[in-house]
Amino acid sequence: MRMRKEAIKTAKSHPPHATYSQAIKAGNLVFAGLGPFDLEGKPVAKDIKLQTKVCMENLTALLTEAGTTLDNLVEVTVYALSHKKYYRPFDEVYRQYVKKDPPARVFIEVAGLPKGALVIMSVTAIIPEAA
Repeated sequence: MRMRKEAIKTAKSHPPHATYSQAIKAGNLVFAGLGPFDLEGKPVAKDIKLQTKVCMENLTALLTEAGTTLDNLVEVTVYALSHKKYYRPFDEVYRQYVKKDPPARVFIEVAGLPKGALVIMSVTAIIPEAA
């Protein structure tokens, strides 16, 4: 059996800034990369807590559109500007959204991100089988 690839789109998360999909569904997996951008694709205020909240809200919208939830995240890669001071405030907001069996996570400090973002996330989630 071949696995199909399907682009996931929602008006409840920011539009792509370049040649990529908001998320991709392949089999029972969802792959998404997202940032702290409003529904018009503009960056929100340069505040790590606000940007993390917006990322998590965008992620929630994408996962809902794909048929899953934050509870089904299996892996999260976080890219943040090279300031260790961002780790704790990021985690403080992140943990309000990811409560049950947190996914594997990597936090990578980078020199720069698109459009002045302080944080961007790449995630993988499963879509549970229908009951």
